[in-house]
Amino acid sequence: MNFSLVLSISVGTKFAPNYIVKGQGISRGEPALVYLIPNKKDGKDYQKRIRQSEWESAYKYLIGHGSFSLEAFRKTMPDAAKDGECNFHFICGVFGWLGLSCFGNKPGSGRRKIAARVNAT
Repeated sequence: MNFSLVLSISVGTKFAPNYIVKGQGISRGEPALVYLIPNKKDGKDYQKRIRQSEWESAYKYLIGHGSFSLEAFRKTMPDAAKDGECNFHFICGVFGWLGLSCFGNKPGSGRRKIAARVNAT
């Protein structure tokens, strides 16, 4: 995966359910895409990061297996999974933006296994 494609997402781009791209950053010493999640408690957004190696791992899994599920996310990206399932939902949103399809229900709707798959078109 060419990480520059992920970094080409404009600051302010919104992904469901309500995640907003903040821009580029560094996480654990490597480039990362930074995004914000609204915080209902005090109104100050949470800031999350997904590292370049994590994007590459998710994409490699998606291409190799034809899908990327919550289970696969937990298995292949344990650090990102520890930080929350929001990372999984954001990755699916970005995969969709890149022309890969995502399917399933929105986070919090009761169906938690949203997955991404390679477009057949």
